[in-house]
Amino acid sequence: MLTLSSPGDPTVSTSLASGSTAPCGTVGGTAARGITGSPLVDSSPLPLSPLRGVPTGSISSLLGATVHSSTSGGMAAAGIEGDPAVVAWGPNRLDVFAKGKDSAIWHRWWNGRAWGGWESMDGRMKGSTSTTAWSANRLDLFAVSAQDSSLQHNGWENLGGTLHSDPVAVSWGPNRIDVFAVGAKRDLIHKWWDGRRWAGWESLGGVLESTPVVVSDQANRLDVYVNGTDSALWHRYWDGTAWRPWRSLGGTLVSKPAVASWGPDRVDAFAFGTDYAIWHNW
Repeated sequence: MLTLSSPGDPTVSTSLASGSTAPCGTVGGTAARGITGSPLVDSSPLPLSPLRGVPTGSISSLLGATVHSSTSGGMAAAGIEGDPAVVAWGPNRLDVFAKGKDSAIWHRWWNGRAWGGWESMDGRMKGSTSTTAWSANRLDLFAVSAQDSSLQHNGWENLGGTLHSDPVAVSWGPNRIDVFAVGAKRDLIHKWWDGRRWAGWESLGGVLESTPVVVSDQANRLDVYVNGTDSALWHRYWDGTAWRPWRSLGGTLVSKPAVASWGPDRVDAFAFGTDYAIWHNW
């Protein structure tokens, strides 16, 4: 059985060079010294810009230093921790979610003209959230319960399971949602909404030590990427009828990968190599 170490999620076509100190080739042909953390990839050409000038070191630097609740009379929250989850369900619309230090999930949105105030989604959660949108004005939000590590969905609906990582949600078409996480046995676990009901949890094997990364480049296609215990990038995908076996893409990674797809049959993966340069595979 495949033994994995650090779950993430990149591409499909080119395999990484086995035995190399990092995947395929460095971005720009030069080592990006001094970079820490995992890379983040987006196909959008727009630059990042802070919403407010605040101290660095937390997501408040992007979303505002003081968080206020629109649903509780403007009560100030203690702050935000964990990674933000961002989704767009239509042109000029953004919804941002993050967990507050009060363990509730908080929400803020861009309506095309201005940012709305923070609102609390309540709950007692841990880790970071994940969100996806499969149609206009439709959002599905997922988080892990701080009480029993179960998957929680809009509202908060208990979808069961025992998650040992943040959830990762993706949609490949209308009324379809797939959610992945690390399970109690450190395996990759999967649950999906088919338009009528939630399926039970299934194990896709492996032994994972970090959160998976998942991308969909077309209808009825899912690509999952993880780092293995050998520090190589590993890949498994759903081809529309069945899950294909785990396959090593080689390399020696020191971060989980970041992935993006700009069209059918195209996925780009980025990660740090042992020289802490950003390396690229596609």
